[in-house]
Amino acid sequence: MFLISLGVDIFTMPIWVIGSALLYFNQRIRKEGFDIEMMATRSGE
Repeated sequence: MFLISLGVDIFTMPIWVIGSALLYFNQRIRKEGFDIEMMATRSGE
């Protein structure tokens, strides 16, 4: 039973970590992306 649990954890933990990292960067880009877009339009004037 321990080996089965360990095997499941080996496959699910990296997926959970990658998903969390993608969610973090997605939220950060959405929050700060508007400011980057505003700066780009100002420098183009």
